[in-house]
Amino acid sequence: MSYVTPGTSVGTSEYAALLKNTFPTKAIQDLGEGSTRVVMLLDRRTDAGQTIENPVDLEVPGVNSGNFAKAWANATGGASKKFLMEPANFYRVAFFDNRTFRATQNKKNTYKNVIKKTEDVMRKSGSRLEELCFGGVGGALARIASGTTLTGAVATLTSKSAALKFQVGAKYVFSDTNGTGSLRDSGATLTCATIDKKEGRVTFSANLNTVTGIADTDYIFNEGDYGEGMAGFQSWLPSGANRDTDLGTSFFGITRSAYPTELGGIYVDGTGGPIHEVIRELVADTCSIHSGEPDKLLMSHRARRDLGTEAHSFGKLELVRAESQRGAYGVDVERVNVDGRILDIITSPYCPDDELYALQWNTWTLHSMGEAPDFLHIGADMFQPVEGADKHALRVGGYAQLACNAPGKNGVAKITVS
Repeated sequence: MSYVTPGTSVGTSEYAALLKNTFPTKAIQDLGEGSTRVVMLLDRRTDAGQTIENPVDLEVPGVNSGNFAKAWANATGGASKKFLMEPANFYRVAFFDNRTFRATQNKKNTYKNVIKKTEDVMRKSGSRLEELCFGGVGGALARIASGTTLTGAVATLTSKSAALKFQVGAKYVFSDTNGTGSLRDSGATLTCATIDKKEGRVTFSANLNTVTGIADTDYIFNEGDYGEGMAGFQSWLPSGANRDTDLGTSFFGITRSAYPTELGGIYVDGTGGPIHEVIRELVADTCSIHSGEPDKLLMSHRARRDLGTEAHSFGKLELVRAESQRGAYGVDVERVNVDGRILDIITSPYCPDDELYALQWNTWTLHSMGEAPDFLHIGADMFQPVEGADKHALRVGGYAQLACNAPGKNGVAKITVS
């Protein structure tokens, strides 16, 4: 067999100007899109005003006695509280330069993807709303783990799932309190450079101690979010070491320490224990203390993984379809029998790894001023021209607040995941 001895080879570099380029025919996947499973299932009210009144009935009038005279003399008028809530703001602004539109408007696929980006912005805002549902009024995104090296640029987070809330290029501020004090270094910011979403680590563009006074265990916030969060599940059902402090702090004008379970929900410290046993205790307490009827279990994907490992001790997990509040479509959830009570398991990437909720779903309502999220513009044009620049702005967001009319029929547990 003979071979041809090659001379000067001609490759793609020599003919780069003549080679064709093709655009992918498959849909481009958005790796920045989050989850809206919980938001889709919540009861929604879109007629909120400047203030939302949320009453909670605490005590029935009268007292018990085997003696009529004593029942008469000691009779009480009952007790109730009313939370006066204001919708919280959440915004997302995206800029699109006109040249991009001009360059793509005659190409079938690329123009579609420009329009898709507007839909992606809206979906990301929906994910932000779900993120807020698992947060608190303080506005913290995450907390720096104890032992983090402050002379480096990497912040290890106390909950790995919290890393999903960060975005490369965004700016963040720090504080030793969750929205109730002041920011470190007068609000000095650090910019996110990279994110390890699996291990729960965020690398910033400068060392952490660039921010004067920063400490491990500090809270991290989006710039502009300090003290501006929505009252999510963490606020309504406080847990952990700060529970007593949170119950003793005014919450929409109400101090809850006199009625800790009625106004702050049932709490179980399940750290270090098997998750399935924590669930059994939490559901039992939620049912027995204030006659709650929990029908939803909310947890992180890591907690669900550990629960699956324990499933042989817990019960059969069955995949079912839950009805959505946002249209005809549904959401896939798992259903489980907890000592005779059937509950849906809903996993969310925004649920902290160390928290688990047993909720009576009909006690929760997501209020908003109109649809949330929505395009924030007046008039027919979705894109608003930017004065002095060759670009248009897409403004998306909303004004929303999560309300619970019977916190005592709901429960939260601190757990440990592997």
